[in-house]
Amino acid sequence: MIRPATEDDAVAFPDLDWVRPHRRRPDDASYVVDGVDGPVAVARCARNEFHPGRSPLWVYVRPGHRRRGLGTALVRELSAHADRPFSAKVRPDSTGHHFARALGAVEYQRCPPSVVDTTAAGMTRWIAAHLRDDVVTGDAFTADRLLDLWTDYYVLIHAGWSPTAPRARLRELFTAMITDELTPARSRFALRAGGVVAACFVFESGADESEAIAECLTPDAADARALLAGCIAAALAGSPVTRLVFDGHVTDPHFHPLLAGMPGVTGPVTALLEIPPR
Repeated sequence: MIRPATEDDAVAFPDLDWVRPHRRRPDDASYVVDGVDGPVAVARCARNEFHPGRSPLWVYVRPGHRRRGLGTALVRELSAHADRPFSAKVRPDSTGHHFARALGAVEYQRCPPSVVDTTAAGMTRWIAAHLRDDVVTGDAFTADRLLDLWTDYYVLIHAGWSPTAPRARLRELFTAMITDELTPARSRFALRAGGVVAACFVFESGADESEAIAECLTPDAADARALLAGCIAAALAGSPVTRLVFDGHVTDPHFHPLLAGMPGVTGPVTALLEIPPR
């Protein structure tokens, strides 16, 4: 039986951090399927405030109950509340990928392996070859300016494949992240004629690794890729951790080509899928 999710269902699926009660917010729908001994499947869709054109979709069916149409039935139930396509992040050739493809999913973006080992063979040589004098740390900017730079990056990088919310709304959504999680002293920015051309934003995430996002804010600028390489090299040179986990896409105009030529890059591939409501 399919029913709306409740607070108790989060306890029933303790390993799923996305389970929420049905209609926790007006644009948030969640349903479960009950079995003899309790819930055996759960699904949820929600509004993406950063990318309003798609609604994130999560589906989970316990292993012993798969291939019985439960996940499909849950997606059909959620579709009654959907006024836009669903989106999902999956590993290629995974169970989730095959399930989404069966629902008619189409891949609209791919994230390549982007975990950089700062101690890898050849890394010292790569860093030395790309360091520049016109790269500064984030300490050169106010918090408000860093927020502007991040928002500029976010709008630019998603413009062609996942349009964002209005810029003013993004600034509101990102304020706490930039204030609390960005590490200005470890972030790097390349300057040209008083403006920022390229950036490598570094965020604290753990004792052994940090997260990083890098791209040119002015992609058509002269030497844009070299300036971005300088930002990345400086961030790697000053890194106190052994792993820098980048978040990039195969369509990133300068970061992706640079990543392909760096030593010590590992990690999974992630496919971003659009799924039509059923």
